[in-house]
Amino acid sequence: MAAAIAFDQSRLWILFQTNEVNQGHYSRNALWIHSVAVASCGKLIARRELRHNGNEVYTAGLLHDIGLIVIDQFLRSEFLTMIKSMEHQGLEIWQAEKNAFPFCHDEIGGLLLKEWNFPDKLSLAVLQAERPTEPQIDEQEETTVLHIAHYCCQERNMGYREPISYDPLLYQRCLKRLGIEERAMEFIMDDVEEQIRQMVANGWF
Repeated sequence: MAAAIAFDQSRLWILFQTNEVNQGHYSRNALWIHSVAVASCGKLIARRELRHNGNEVYTAGLLHDIGLIVIDQFLRSEFLTMIKSMEHQGLEIWQAEKNAFPFCHDEIGGLLLKEWNFPDKLSLAVLQAERPTEPQIDEQEETTVLHIAHYCCQERNMGYREPISYDPLLYQRCLKRLGIEERAMEFIMDDVEEQIRQMVANGWF
């Protein structure tokens, strides 16, 4: 299980960069920026607010959109059609996915992490984080952290911005569940933005 947590980030980066495609606002590079931003935000939340090392939630953040890459890789034509219809019709991403496929990318991501023998709390976080229920927020700390990170990175347009209608009240509930002040998240996101700027300058993206 420890081997699963020590996920090879360099290999994941190659996966996001291979066979680059641009369709509307989507590109693998933009998705990689978003994934790194969510991972960095989750790790900072864990370290500063929850006093954890944050390594597990960082890994979950990197992998939370791996389902999109899988669909892009194996169903390229259908995937590009789905992205186009989503943007033209103003659909949320899982509405467009359900119209095109019998699954959503978060479902694929959760199943992959389970297949790769990641801890259940991380596979559940990937499965649940983008649209958690209130019981999931109450029961799964990793889901709550990842939802906060995803929400904040979407709000600041960091990388690919998935068409999702977020519930600010649900976000506030997540903050309250973990005892995090909204001002603390502003400081964390300022630091995440600076990290991403430095990564861009160093040729990460």
